[in-house]
Amino acid sequence: MNNESKRLNPQTTMFGHRLRTQNTLLICLAPHWRKALLVTFLLLFGLGLQIANPLVLRHFIDSAQSAQPVFRLVGTAFVYLMVATSVQLLSVAQAYLTEDLAWVTTNRMRSELTRHCLQLDMSFHKVHQAGEMLERIDGDVGQLAGFFSSFVTSVIANAVMLVGVLAVMFALEWHLGLAQTAFTVIALCVLFPVQRIVLPHFIKWREASAEQAAFLEERVAGTDEIRTSGAGRYTAFRLIPFQRNVYDKALRARMMARVSWTAGESFLLLGQVISVGLSAYLLSRGRISIGTVFAVYQYAVLLTQPLSELTVRMQFFQRASASLARIDELFQTKSSILDGNDELPVGPFD
Repeated sequence: MNNESKRLNPQTTMFGHRLRTQNTLLICLAPHWRKALLVTFLLLFGLGLQIANPLVLRHFIDSAQSAQPVFRLVGTAFVYLMVATSVQLLSVAQAYLTEDLAWVTTNRMRSELTRHCLQLDMSFHKVHQAGEMLERIDGDVGQLAGFFSSFVTSVIANAVMLVGVLAVMFALEWHLGLAQTAFTVIALCVLFPVQRIVLPHFIKWREASAEQAAFLEERVAGTDEIRTSGAGRYTAFRLIPFQRNVYDKALRARMMARVSWTAGESFLLLGQVISVGLSAYLLSRGRISIGTVFAVYQYAVLLTQPLSELTVRMQFFQRASASLARIDELFQTKSSILDGNDELPVGPFD
């Protein structure tokens, strides 16, 4: 096998093996580990400030209740505003770096996938039209960019947020921590299985989009022939079924996602009701202060946020899973024409 064939052989590329979500993530991020480490640091530092802020609010309210000097209240309020502002600034910096990291990593995957498809024999390209390949190489990999930029960081952030909030609530009052932990476990057991129902609809949506792109590419390439034969209206009518198919699949996928999100949000409101009700009971018994009640409510909202985000980000995971399956299918496609070893057979007269 010559050097060029070795360079283009899919088995020698970094994506020449069976794709899996976690393997793909590690392979893509490996060359950019410094930037990924910086994003992780900003993420964890911002989460720490976000979890600490309700404690500052608790201290301010309890200090006001105990008639502390005004300068101490002003100082506490200033600390609260500084922490809140820092959280927002860190969020902006993290979002910028995460988006940049996502596109750098997926561009490398796009390049490898293009290289792999270009080396496949003509029998493959006769079956798969150029428009379909464009949709799969650019569109599906673009979905992974959204997956890397939003889902991955969101999973890390929300996991840390859940653990941190529950730990602080246990420190404030163990009854509140126990109640919220039980609710969190139930919520995760209920919400995640519901999201699995949506995945097949997103897969069908991506397939319908690829079929429409293939039809459009072929007709655009043959514009001169279509005009010469006067088949413009016929071609336009031929496009309608593809558009209808994409519309139906997209509408069904988005409606299923919206229904699952609404059901999840309604269920998550129970967490805030439980926190407020239990806090009111403990306050009436003198077990906690009014500042702790406000802090517990803030933590209940923070606890609802990661649970809600996880259900929303599962939609990105579903889209990325569909795209990843289609990308994996391309990488597993092998050329029916195999390269030789550059050695001629030895004849009887050699």
